[in-house]
Amino acid sequence: MPRPHASRRPSPARQPLSLAFGSRAKVALLRMLTAAGAPMTERDAARRAGLDVRSAQLALDDLVPLGLVRLDEAGRAHLVRFNPAHHLAPAVDQLFRRECRTDRTRRVEPARADGYAEIGRRLLLAGRTMAAQGDPAHASALAILAVHATIAFTDASCIRFGGKKSASSDRSAAVGLLRATLRERLPAAIARAVLRVVGRNDRVEYEGYVVRSTEAGRLFEHAERVGAWAEALLHEPTAP
Repeated sequence: MPRPHASRRPSPARQPLSLAFGSRAKVALLRMLTAAGAPMTERDAARRAGLDVRSAQLALDDLVPLGLVRLDEAGRAHLVRFNPAHHLAPAVDQLFRRECRTDRTRRVEPARADGYAEIGRRLLLAGRTMAAQGDPAHASALAILAVHATIAFTDASCIRFGGKKSASSDRSAAVGLLRATLRERLPAAIARAVLRVVGRNDRVEYEGYVVRSTEAGRLFEHAERVGAWAEALLHEPTAP
């Protein structure tokens, strides 16, 4: 008598983790959404997680019914966000926090924080000069400057208050480390700005994507906002 074929699809009730972490796309989305802490469109979620839209949609087809991701309607758009009320949410969030705290970080003496901030200052200065010229041919270069200025200020803040910086190839991990280091001192708007900029790193730098002037301008505005916030934070007087 032939044996019945076992189902290849994990059961959401019996094997929720197999369903949640069953593909690179699902892991990338969950990592990004736990760090973001805010709703966004499916297209934005795909972009920030470094995925094409179709791969993100297929991943969401599992993550939304599972309950770890919420899907809300906002007019014609669908907004997705990590669901902190799910019974597995604390464990999933902690898993990604630990990922960016351990072997994906590198210890740096807090006294070196200003050196990283100075790199951010110089990148922003170069970007302002470039933006003032208004040449569309400079848009991709301006976007790359925005990404690396944001990373420099993020590293400076993590080093100053945590003695370490992200060493992960996944740039969104830097946001998780920033949140873990600063906690309530990190405004949600700044966390979103950092994620918006660094989430574009691979696309603007490594994927042959030609950035438009308007997009580069938005990224640079976010980088300027992150830089101004980091400068104020880094210059706060230390407790005696």
